[in-house]
Amino acid sequence: MGQANHELEGFDRAGSRTQDMARKVLQSFKQ
Repeated sequence: MGQANHELEGFDRAGSRTQDMARKVLQSFKQ
């Protein structure tokens, strides 16, 4: 159970990193 929770936490971090990248790409398109 603890391992699955740890994997979910890592998945959350990867998701937020992807959102940051997408936000930067969108901002570069707007300029």
